Amino acid sequence: MRREIEKSMEELKKENEKLRKKIEENRLALLNIIEDLRESEKRFRKFFENAPDYFYMVSPDGKIIDVNKSALKVLGYKKEELIGKPVFTIYAPEYQKKAKRIFQRWKKGEKIKNAELKIKTKSGEERIVLLSVDTVRDENGKIIHSISIQRDITEIRKIEEALKEREARYELIFNENPDGIFIFDREGNILDVNKTVCELLKRKKEEIIGRNIKKFISRKYYNQFKKRMELLRKGKELKPARYEVIDSEGGKHVIEISTAPIEEKGEIVAFQGIARDITVKTEIEEFLKALADTTLAGMLVYQNDYFVYVNKAAEKITGYSEEELLNMHHWELIHEDYQKLVKEIGKKRQEGKKIKPRIYEMPFYTKEGQIKWGIFSTTNITFRGRPAGLVTFMDITERKEMEEMLRESEEKYRMVVETANDAIAIVQKDIVKYANKQAEKLTGYSLKEIIGANFRKFVSKEEAKRLQAMYREALKKKITGLGGETVIIRKDGKKRYVDVSLSIISYHGGKAAIVIMHDITERKEMEEALRESETHYRTLFEAANDAIFIMDGDKFIDCNNMAAKMFGCSKKELIGKTPYEEFSPPKQPDGMDSKEKALENIRKALQGRRQFFEWRHRRLDGTTFDAEVSLNRIVVGGKSYLMAIVRDVTERKKMEEMLRESEERFRSLVESAPDAIYIITADGFEYVNPAFEKLTGYTNEEVTSPDFSFWKLIHEDDIPLIVEREKAREAGKPLPPMYSFRIVRKDGKIRWVEVTTVSIGKKREVRVVGILRDVTERKKAEEEINKLSRLHYVIGKSINESTTIRQLCRKLLKNIKEIMNVDYINVFLYDKENKKLNPIAFYGYSKDFKRKTMKSYKVDENQPWEAVKAVIERKARYVKDVKKHEPLSFNFDLYKKYDVKELYTLPLITKNEMYGVLQVMNTSNNPLKEEDKRLLKAIAGGIAAGIAKIKAEEEMMRALEEERKFKADTAHYFFNPLAIAKGYLEMAKEDGETMEKIEKALKAIERIEKVVRNIVTKGEIHE
Repeated sequence: MRREIEKSMEELKKENEKLRKKIEENRLALLNIIEDLRESEKRFRKFFENAPDYFYMVSPDGKIIDVNKSALKVLGYKKEELIGKPVFTIYAPEYQKKAKRIFQRWKKGEKIKNAELKIKTKSGEERIVLLSVDTVRDENGKIIHSISIQRDITEIRKIEEALKEREARYELIFNENPDGIFIFDREGNILDVNKTVCELLKRKKEEIIGRNIKKFISRKYYNQFKKRMELLRKGKELKPARYEVIDSEGGKHVIEISTAPIEEKGEIVAFQGIARDITVKTEIEEFLKALADTTLAGMLVYQNDYFVYVNKAAEKITGYSEEELLNMHHWELIHEDYQKLVKEIGKKRQEGKKIKPRIYEMPFYTKEGQIKWGIFSTTNITFRGRPAGLVTFMDITERKEMEEMLRESEEKYRMVVETANDAIAIVQKDIVKYANKQAEKLTGYSLKEIIGANFRKFVSKEEAKRLQAMYREALKKKITGLGGETVIIRKDGKKRYVDVSLSIISYHGGKAAIVIMHDITERKEMEEALRESETHYRTLFEAANDAIFIMDGDKFIDCNNMAAKMFGCSKKELIGKTPYEEFSPPKQPDGMDSKEKALENIRKALQGRRQFFEWRHRRLDGTTFDAEVSLNRIVVGGKSYLMAIVRDVTERKKMEEMLRESEERFRSLVESAPDAIYIITADGFEYVNPAFEKLTGYTNEEVTSPDFSFWKLIHEDDIPLIVEREKAREAGKPLPPMYSFRIVRKDGKIRWVEVTTVSIGKKREVRVVGILRDVTERKKAEEEINKLSRLHYVIGKSINESTTIRQLCRKLLKNIKEIMNVDYINVFLYDKENKKLNPIAFYGYSKDFKRKTMKSYKVDENQPWEAVKAVIERKARYVKDVKKHEPLSFNFDLYKKYDVKELYTLPLITKNEMYGVLQVMNTSNNPLKEEDKRLLKAIAGGIAAGIAKIKAEEEMMRALEEERKFKADTAHYFFNPLAIAKGYLEMAKEDGETMEKIEKALKAIERIEKVVRNIVTKGEIHE
């Protein structure tokens, strides 16, 4: 028994020893686990302190327990300044209420993820953050504190804002452009339009987008549109084209469209069109052409005694062809009596002597030999750089013939009146409606008493019945001049015997009798006949519409009432005066002395030569008027007198002056036109206006010289276009009336012009009128818009596709160099921490040029480099000639070798943050234009925004990588020791002696395990 007990004791000792060793091992393992936990805590603390995001630990009452270095750095506080302070104080005032609401939600157990807030630094700067909050609890689930993580997205928001601003600028340029801008795909479907297009078509934007361009153009332009679309899809560069578009109300507009492709990865994906409304311009051109073709006035220009220009109306009026007229002396058309005058005046005009414009009425010959009358207006002009005469004329033959017929009729009637010795009366329904002066003398009654009285008042009852019978007989038998005798009872009771001639006439819509009474009283026969004749003459004399004078020599001895009215005085004030003293100005319009010229006309008239001439008269009040004067000799009682008939032609003169002014305005329109106007033939320029001289820099004499070549004006690259049009014209093919090309001015400058031409030659004759409009500035604007559009597309595409700053800059510089045709271009990045500029991308540089210039530069005020100065000054710098720029003299040899002249440096700044500089250098053969500088400024902003975006993305990626590394390290450093600890604890648990403590340790480890698993899998700190 004892042995068995001893044996059992021995075995128990051994078991106790084993158990003791095992407990010791477990104790040591637990110590190791605790040590590992301490190391894990250190690593967690290290991660907390060095994380790029802003970490805070916040107590349930809202006080800051701990904060990491990143948060302190951005906020500008020391840790002791924040610990114990309410967490809401770090937020911007307008966001503090929101922060408090989020805090309350967290306390209620809600998970907070990426809530956007603004924090405010000690210096007052506000930064945008995304807040995520997790909870640390004790073993009973009570909140110990929060783990609050703020991710700074300020730079991302700035970049987004910058991109929005840039998009807004482009949208403003697009929509507010005065020209219509539209984007369409390869099939002609409209993708976008600006406001101008909507206004032109009178439609809303949504009514236009998605529809094909053909829906808005006139059907007659469909083939042109189809052909141009085929060429555009093949990448052909096309000249602007004209289309007629129809608005929503049916109105038609003529537009000119310029088109440019939009490319992506070398492929044409769409097109941009620029449309300009030229409806008014087209209508003016058509109006001027129609005016030239339809004017009724003949127009002739003579020079060197020959006609050098004739219009269609001149051909029609004269019957001669243009060719025949151009081979005639300018006086050959005129009647021989006027040729001397025309030659003399024409000679003076061709010598350049200034002669006032004149209007003449003179006869001319037609091709058939007919003599016609014309009214001719002549004036001085300059034609082909030399003095010339301009003649405008109209055929007034019909008017002259009518005037002559009227004059002859008046003369015949006057002669009848002068010789008549009878009383004349018109009786209607027994009432005297009219009576002449002779009737007054015959009856003794005044005309006032006669007219309106019953004819019975002047005859006996018996005679009244007989006269009524005569009237009925004449009316019935339609007898003219039915004769008879009767007795007139005068007012004084005396009787007068008269021979009566009665005829039936129409008077004021009814039948009446015109009665001619010839006094046959023997005693007064001769006296009465003379009195009646005088009365009859005086009636017509006084009733005439023209002023009539009877002159004895050069003095007025009688005149009619119209003469007094015309000269604004009484007859008494006229009688005894001469026509050249008080009633004419000292000089006539041709400069001759009025007295001398009047006496010469009087002398010729007294010789029996009828005089007809124009005269400037003067009224008694001093005002003047123009008149036509007919001067004829009459013989009375064997003595010669003069009868002058004066007709006021003031109104006619006004019309003639209006015609002359109209012609002058037409000529002035061309001379003062803002567009260059010219006439060109196969032999060269015939005529150019002052605007042409201003546009080309050549004088009229130079251009119209026989030695001047038309091709001298044309840019060499555009000569094939002109040649091609000339061939098409010769072949009779239809040509668009308007096209554009470049001209070379006399000073060598190049200007874009838009030309409209109209052929005025006959058959195959080369004679063209052209209008040149300087569209250089418009072309520059279109080019700038196209460049801006392409650059906008390239910048946006490069920013979106690039993952590194170097890749972004290389893509951008390559495209900018191609689009803007610059010689050298580079980008330096600014290293703010080390204050250095480092080259990141460049194009166009040779090896030695790159080696000497593309290197890092220290940024301080002592550096001579333009890039450094642009960074320090934060503004663009321009050097007109680097070979003369003294601060860069050490590189003069290099600049001379590569002919570098201009240097333009622009800082890359966005949201007030400096990112580097963009530099462009051009040679002397490729100067920078002002529009290029504007584009480069816009580009610099785009590059800066792109760099900022990629930097923000790189920073985000770095933060994400650190987070990933932290999670991996956490998994490694937490799970490994935890696994070991759990293993040892499981072993210790089997022994049962330290079961309670081991179970508590295991629970603690499991809690840590849950926290670590959430950190690793979800990035969240909680169990």
